[in-house]
Amino acid sequence: MLTTSGESATVLANINVKGRQLDLVVGTDRLTLVLEAKASTTPLRGSMNGPWAALTRSGRWKATRNIYVQALDEKNALRDALREHQGEVTGYPDAYVVFVPGLVAGSDIPPADHKVSFGGLEGLSDQLARHSGLCCTPEQWRVFAERQGLERVFDLASASDPRLLDAQRTLEKYVTAFTATYAPMAAQYKPDTYDVDGDSLHAPELKRLLLETREDLLLQGPSGCGKSLLSLVLANRLCTEGVVPVVVECKSFEGQLGSALEREATLLDVPSARKLLTAARTLARPIAVIVDGYNECPAELKLRLTRTLRAASMKFDATVIVSSQIAIDRADLLPLRKAAVSAPSQQLKVDIASLDEAAAELLTPLLQTIATGIEASLIGQMGKEVTRVSSRSALFDMFVRRRLGAVASQGVTLLCCVAELLFERMTFSLSVREVDRILVREKLGAEVLQEIRRAGLLVPRGDRLCFVHEMYLNAFAAEAIVRRVGSDAVAMTHVLAMPRFDELRSFVVGAIEDGNLLAPLLGATTDVPLLRACVLGECGVNAGQVVKVALDAVMGRLENEMEGARFFISSDHMWEIGVEPSSQVAWTEHERALLSVMPTAVMKGQCCGELLELVGRFDRRLREEFARLRDEAGQKGIKMLRSSLFATAYVFGKRELGISIVMSALHGGSLASFSESTERRETLKQAWRNAATPGQFHLALALSHSALRLQRDVLELAIERTLPMLEIESWKALPYHLQLDLMNFVHFLPREDTPSPEKVAQALEGLLPELHPLLQGIALEALSGLGAMESELQDHETQVRQEIVQLLDGPPVENAAEVAWGIYNAQFDHPYDVAYVNAIEDLSDSQRHTLMRLACEGASDHSFFVGSLIARLAAEADLLAVPAIACWARLPESNSGMRQNVIETFLTALTALGSLRADLSPDICPMGIGPQEDAMSACGLLYYWMERRAEDAALAEPNVTTAFETLFADPSIAVGTLSDISRSLMGPGGRGVLIVKTFPERAVSLARAALQSGGPMKGYFPGPYSGRVTPSGLRFQQSDPMGTPMTCLCFVLSSITLTLPGVPARRLQPSNPGRPKTPEVTTGLCREFRDRLLCLGL
Repeated sequence: MLTTSGESATVLANINVKGRQLDLVVGTDRLTLVLEAKASTTPLRGSMNGPWAALTRSGRWKATRNIYVQALDEKNALRDALREHQGEVTGYPDAYVVFVPGLVAGSDIPPADHKVSFGGLEGLSDQLARHSGLCCTPEQWRVFAERQGLERVFDLASASDPRLLDAQRTLEKYVTAFTATYAPMAAQYKPDTYDVDGDSLHAPELKRLLLETREDLLLQGPSGCGKSLLSLVLANRLCTEGVVPVVVECKSFEGQLGSALEREATLLDVPSARKLLTAARTLARPIAVIVDGYNECPAELKLRLTRTLRAASMKFDATVIVSSQIAIDRADLLPLRKAAVSAPSQQLKVDIASLDEAAAELLTPLLQTIATGIEASLIGQMGKEVTRVSSRSALFDMFVRRRLGAVASQGVTLLCCVAELLFERMTFSLSVREVDRILVREKLGAEVLQEIRRAGLLVPRGDRLCFVHEMYLNAFAAEAIVRRVGSDAVAMTHVLAMPRFDELRSFVVGAIEDGNLLAPLLGATTDVPLLRACVLGECGVNAGQVVKVALDAVMGRLENEMEGARFFISSDHMWEIGVEPSSQVAWTEHERALLSVMPTAVMKGQCCGELLELVGRFDRRLREEFARLRDEAGQKGIKMLRSSLFATAYVFGKRELGISIVMSALHGGSLASFSESTERRETLKQAWRNAATPGQFHLALALSHSALRLQRDVLELAIERTLPMLEIESWKALPYHLQLDLMNFVHFLPREDTPSPEKVAQALEGLLPELHPLLQGIALEALSGLGAMESELQDHETQVRQEIVQLLDGPPVENAAEVAWGIYNAQFDHPYDVAYVNAIEDLSDSQRHTLMRLACEGASDHSFFVGSLIARLAAEADLLAVPAIACWARLPESNSGMRQNVIETFLTALTALGSLRADLSPDICPMGIGPQEDAMSACGLLYYWMERRAEDAALAEPNVTTAFETLFADPSIAVGTLSDISRSLMGPGGRGVLIVKTFPERAVSLARAALQSGGPMKGYFPGPYSGRVTPSGLRFQQSDPMGTPMTCLCFVLSSITLTLPGVPARRLQPSNPGRPKTPEVTTGLCREFRDRLLCLGL
């Protein structure tokens, strides 16, 4: 009855008050009703004050309790109890004696009065509709019930079913403990936005993705930027919606998800994970698994973690939220929607630090140097004292010393020893016994460890201890390095070259206070990220000053080169233009690194004006060279001399000209962290106001990079300055690559709130007849984004729909397969691609599958996007597509001009056939053709069986054994083929190195065999292997005495992502790709390889 009315009510059952037992009490905002339930099988008689009796079977009346007085006493007892609880009350409760199933005929009882009523179940609805004199709010009823020791249940079933009641008690206890543990952490959250497929979403919108669209999330971003905090915020918000969240800490994952769930459940007052999950399923409560720090999971267990999460998701229909610095292994097994968590903006840092306006202004220089939210939090906790801090390392040191007080020095020593040992052991935690041994060795008292634990710097994980956050680990590992190495510049250079210390370099440099050590260290490094950190101020004032002086010197050399640059015409060079060697500056690798960092300095407002002026003078020099070479160019039939000079100078001259290095870095996207900074805003305004020459506009467009990220005032200025260049006569005079820049700029204008959209659209429409077909497509997409092509788009979509209907339902169409492929491919490569996407997605499943099967048959050997089509057919489990897919499972042509594409299609087809459990015909992956063909066939078989069987089951397959035997027959070709595959299979989860990651022991054995065999490493395709880039980014030349064996070993080890303590799992690479390796550096790399082999037990 209460449910039907929709009114909230509190029902108290079997309650004892003032010596009276009340069967039921119903409380609403307008009613307090005491219900006395009586089973009625015989007639009753009685009066208000006299005795009552029941008629027995023998016909005699048997005395019984006066029910009127009983009900009256009960309501009065309830009133007295409420008065004691909440003070003076007004009015009285109502009382109703309900006879079940009804009052027996022949009964003679008093009529109802204003104190007590009588009746059966049929009169209960009338009683519940009444208004009583005494009423309480829901909160008052809740507090009263708790004071009476009553237990809350949420439905009638739980009140009557012990099994449901036990489940409810379990979840109530767990949720209470979960909230007490994690809600205080979530309360520290400051609102931010997160990039999800190009859209900026807030936390409530992420929650809607989880609950309404039922999508699982990957929260990915750099260390210390709030991924874990965001996952806890989402977990707490899901909890309020009735979801049961369970947190899994990946640093403690040991291979069994059940053990991780068990650990969390027992910490939150539930006897076991089994009991928790059973309770959730009993009450039909959804489950969410919060996976914190996927990158901290041991490398050899990452794939197992992915698979167990997939199994849990399917078994319990669980929501999955993963926080990580990296993509998960085998992302195809566990589809996750990526939400990018970026470094905090300046305003967010201020919010995290909880600074008022005056403090924020005072601390602005320091806030600009930090990169993470956790550092902003430290600044907020230390207040104005932090103005004395000179670097990120010093920030952590000062905070810890402040927390530890009298034992600060001893505490820092202990933390350094712990961090050093963690890096040495490649783990995230140490046993309490190991920490005790450090105390003994360093002669530190137990009170030091106690104070560190009290400060929350080292936290327990069972009988082990770990740092509260990996950034503390990095900071004190860096301090340990500085203490151990001292002022030895050579030794420090070797340490910073070690891949295991990638994440520590800015901390190490920031911890160095010896200027005599900093100068040679930074004066020779080719580590671009480290130099960039120095420019940003992350490494301290001294390091920043050293790099600034070096940048000024490079700027001077850049000016000399640009003023004296000379060019020549040559058909052997790209764009038929070369740079006279005598006019080039011999840039060292260190100077090249500084040139790559110069865009960061520009965005910091350090040298924007100087660079703009240099580019303007260089454009004048290019005009002079144009005039000098014009006659010769005309004689040799070169019609685009102006574009050729521009391309050689700014775009493709990276090996010859310093300015090209700067422009290349600008276009590389390294300035994303400046998207909301004040420095970038002012720098962009300066660039756009002063741009007058092609090179200066090229610089301004490169700085802007993406119009989606520009503040409105900057965007207005940029559009104002670019519109004149979109006029036909101005356009024709522009170099080709500047035209490309302009088209890219208008293409990425925001779809809403673009300043002067009509003017931009009008300019583009006027340009269309003059544009190259490639640029026409970009312009049409830009016009569509500006809303200027809506009618044309709708007309074309109607035409596409008609074409599809005719193809699928009409009479047979000539070349139907080719037509279907053209329709499918147009989703990716057509000015009206949205029309094709909409038309295909609106088809029924059957129609869409038919169209995709036809398209799969109609694609040519040189077609792009065939792999994505095959993968989609497999994902939708279309068994009818097996014949069409099998046609693509033939060996790639060894003379193909599209090497990466043909390998990707071949292996995707085999993976799809494995997913569909389709048997392979004898002509697929044949053996005995040749060494290269056999190696590729073996790899194809491995991809097929890895998809068709679980890892252990795949190993047991005879074909897998045969495949590995084939690879070991010629290890050099095998490793070369694996390297070819790694560059061809892109996408999440490391698809390109899946064989190496799935079978690491065999992969390392294969690399060892390749090393022992000697000779050049060969790939699948003919020709020398030298000069190819391995997946780790290393380029090895055959002239390198260690080139060939190092390539084999580096490729395999770089593909086995070993998780180092405090370092996200990543490919093995030296800090300075391309730098000539001295014997010392080579020795360091070999030592690192040895360490990794030992870590693998090989």
